[in-house]
Amino acid sequence: MIKYYTAITVLCVLSMASMLLCVSCSRTLSGTEKRYFRFEFSLIALAALCEWLGVMLNGTGPRTVIWHTAVKVIEFSAAPCIGIFMALILDAPHKEAAMVILLLHTLLQVVLGFSGAIIQVDAESNYTRGPLYEIYMVVYVAALFYAVFAVLRSGRKYQFGGAGFLASVLVFTLSGMAMQMVDSTLRVDYVTTAISAIMLYAFTVDMIQQTDGLTGLINRRGYENTLAHLREPCIILFFDVDCFKSINDTYGHDWGDQYIRRTGQCLRDNTPAGTVCARLSGDEFLVLFHGYRSRDAVREKIDCLTKAMQQSVALLPSGNALHISLSGGIAWYPDDGQDWETLKKYADFAMYQVKHADKGRVEEFDIGVYNREAYAERTRREFRQLLS
Repeated sequence: MIKYYTAITVLCVLSMASMLLCVSCSRTLSGTEKRYFRFEFSLIALAALCEWLGVMLNGTGPRTVIWHTAVKVIEFSAAPCIGIFMALILDAPHKEAAMVILLLHTLLQVVLGFSGAIIQVDAESNYTRGPLYEIYMVVYVAALFYAVFAVLRSGRKYQFGGAGFLASVLVFTLSGMAMQMVDSTLRVDYVTTAISAIMLYAFTVDMIQQTDGLTGLINRRGYENTLAHLREPCIILFFDVDCFKSINDTYGHDWGDQYIRRTGQCLRDNTPAGTVCARLSGDEFLVLFHGYRSRDAVREKIDCLTKAMQQSVALLPSGNALHISLSGGIAWYPDDGQDWETLKKYADFAMYQVKHADKGRVEEFDIGVYNREAYAERTRREFRQLLS
């Protein structure tokens, strides 16, 4: 059993070392995300190694008492930090408070650990829990709840695209901890945590690649992946920011970026849970409504969204307020089209009908108008060919 446990620990530490190299080579993660992942992987490797050393030192006599106590203090200090950094990776709020709690917990572990209050190592180097062991458990459980909160919150951030996967990672982690509590000789808690951290890394990189960095909405890649998995009636609402080129030319690209960021925030804040909001390109946005039983229900939601957008403002560099103005077109699946490219084309057509008439509104696609416009364009093209 000891040989098997040693092999598992070595593999756990080596896998975390490999992930540290992977993080260093990543061109997807930001500097902050890299730092959090480095802490996460390092803490898992450290805690797993200290647990293994504690098992090896157990019952080895008086000469190893101080070393045994030290490795248990390090393990007990590192374990709650794993859950905290898992939450920070998922961009949980109150980061400063979490870091302060971690620092206080570490200091408390050092002071109380060597005094025998939380960790007790007798004269023969046998480890037992101290009378204040519950302090460690409270911090450990609080860190887990913080991670659970971050998982639930990130579901909203990534528009529920990865909530199911994150929940499965959490269940996997908790299952490993439960097995450890039932039978402490299994020693599967840190290897389970290591696997969970690797899955979290894969999720984070995937979500970053599908998220628009400026607005936090999903990007074109994320939008296309979402469409590939939809099998129910839905509605495409295609938006374009009115006069965006003029805004950029007048106030500069930095303020233009702020205007786009504010637009994305308005879309995210004023759409129901489960709605897919995407930024496809510079000033083009798309909202995908699905799961509604009637068109009237969708129209009500779209009406609420457009009213909220019309009331939203962005502050100009001068301090004056500029109302956000969007023009949009609506196409219905499967009534208007059976494939997404056709639907997007039709929604785009309806949008440009608005932009050429009265901007700042949303109109539904009309196949009759589309056919008349297509016929008129074909007639104009044939006429030009005759003239030439």
